[in-house]
Amino acid sequence: MVEANHWEDLNLLRKWTSFSHFYHPEHDFRSLRATSRDRALDLEEQLRNPHESDREALIGKALHHLQDMAAPPHVIPVNHFWTDGFEKLTLTVAPSFGFASCQDLLDQASKVSLSELHQSIAEETWKSVRTGSLRGVRVSGSVRKHLALPLLMFWNPNGPGEWGEYGIVGNAFGAEQLNSSMGKFEVPAAEYRRLKQERLQSALRASQLFLARSAVLKF
Repeated sequence: MVEANHWEDLNLLRKWTSFSHFYHPEHDFRSLRATSRDRALDLEEQLRNPHESDREALIGKALHHLQDMAAPPHVIPVNHFWTDGFEKLTLTVAPSFGFASCQDLLDQASKVSLSELHQSIAEETWKSVRTGSLRGVRVSGSVRKHLALPLLMFWNPNGPGEWGEYGIVGNAFGAEQLNSSMGKFEVPAAEYRRLKQERLQSALRASQLFLARSAVLKF
């Protein structure tokens, strides 16, 4: 399952011939190439097949796409590489379980499908970018003003064509010193960790629900 999750990212042929790791829940560019949404629907259909012999591999691949949808660069979407600031930022504290009990997990898992989880986590991430912010300081000479920096400064959904792009501070997620056309800013490292923790918690919750559904309902 873990190997299949990794392989989904290393399948360069699929990556080069499709947009299989990107999906914007409010902006359809499926007409050009298959997206993460198409891939999730395809995997869901394969998992419905009672004669499928390699279910664990399919589940691992599906998990990859659920987890991608918790990352802003995959949902805006921004064409990025291993140098992406959001993906490079590491945390030392793992997300929490997120459910009142195992029974609560199983009850919720029985009510939501892979495609529904994929859509909901993408919508959640998009809303987070559209409305969220980081607490920071605007620096102008000796004047320091505390304010909220919109996440749209980091990811701009109105990029060229049907893609998004990095915002006015560029690929700077994680940088404590920011320079832009709007001035100079400072952001505490704890603010970046807070947002990354929130997105990881979302990815974990979706993964737990999907794994529980797969184990109990076999679909």
